[in-house]
Amino acid sequence: MSWNQQKVDDLKKLWNEGVATSRIGEQLGFTKNAVIGKAFRLGLERRQNSRKRPLISICILSNNVP
Repeated sequence: MSWNQQKVDDLKKLWNEGVATSRIGEQLGFTKNAVIGKAFRLGLERRQNSRKRPLISICILSNNVP
């Protein structure tokens, strides 16, 4: 499957709404990596990995516990 203008528009919309890349891929018929690659090539704003933030917080908190 290839990227057409409708899929690019849908990608931009979903990306800006904060939808997970794997979900975007499922909806558009691409892999997560294809979505990330296309977003990069389009110059879409990088997003923080929401799964990493809680893990970092947990590690920091666990180090403070005696």
